[in-house]
Amino acid sequence: MESIKLTLSSYGPFDELELNLTPLTIVTGPNAVGKSFLMRAVYAMLAPCRDGSPDVEAVVSRLCNSSVCDEPKCLNRVLRRGSQTLELRVEAWGYSRGLRYDATTGTIELLRADCLPVESILVPCYRAYLTLLPYFHSSTEKPIPEPHHFNSPVSAIATLVEPMVQRLVPETGVGETSEIKLGEVVGRFNEIVEEIFPEVEHLGISLPGISKTPSNMPLLPASILHSYPLVAAIAYAETLSQKGFRTILIIEEPELGLDFRRQRLLARHLVSAVKKAKGTLIVILSTHSAEMLVSLTKEVARRRMRRYAKVYEVIDGRVRRESIGRTGRVYVKHMFEELAEIYSGM
Repeated sequence: MESIKLTLSSYGPFDELELNLTPLTIVTGPNAVGKSFLMRAVYAMLAPCRDGSPDVEAVVSRLCNSSVCDEPKCLNRVLRRGSQTLELRVEAWGYSRGLRYDATTGTIELLRADCLPVESILVPCYRAYLTLLPYFHSSTEKPIPEPHHFNSPVSAIATLVEPMVQRLVPETGVGETSEIKLGEVVGRFNEIVEEIFPEVEHLGISLPGISKTPSNMPLLPASILHSYPLVAAIAYAETLSQKGFRTILIIEEPELGLDFRRQRLLARHLVSAVKKAKGTLIVILSTHSAEMLVSLTKEVARRRMRRYAKVYEVIDGRVRRESIGRTGRVYVKHMFEELAEIYSGM
């Protein structure tokens, strides 16, 4: 069973922590307890290499959750209060990488500089608004182009996915390879969207990549706006992994904007993707939804994948592993206490 070992100290709310992240790792907990710090730590330590060594600037910007960071000072914002040294390590597929930051001297040190052969994708939890018009600064002389109606699913998906996965190039393939064509990703994307959002076809909603008619993005339901980049990421990661490329898909709150039925469908696709990948895909996700959590664990049990899945509950900088029963039953203390509190007053 492939897994990622994450070790960290003095990062965010965490003092000392060591986690084993299996092919399906589910992280849950109340707001502002450190779930996003865990997700960002994995994403940061899997940053790409530049000139044969880890790109320290990319690692730091991911740790700080900022595309523009004044390194190393921005690390002070994520350093545990009262600490002077931040340290992170990750081990995956026989490779290792580590980073240490000393706040007293302001120095960043690479503890191990392996270049991990892995594609990492992060889908954050904020709402994704999509536009067909680029924005230009008022001082530029570039003319604003006319609205472009996409008739080609490939070009439409490339435009939508590009901010999230920068290396989608229709002419040369996907990622660093020429073995995977964007058309394969688009085909899988369309299959997932049509199953989760059947109204796209039945109600005549016009979407890029689905309909050949021009799309009116402002009129789309919020659930589709939320899920569009997520489905694109799933299709992309699934295609890469099934071709044998090691892929990490990190998702924050996939349930946003989805009713219970759609959450169950999405959970089925996520678990199915992990099983079909046979060790080349690791999905790490955080969730606040009891429905999403139970749907995932039930699907795990149904497919006999319990040893490939873990549930971690994060409470105030502490992480506790919760077991998944044979029927998919899982008890997450904070989540069910909140539900009991809600219904006790009815």
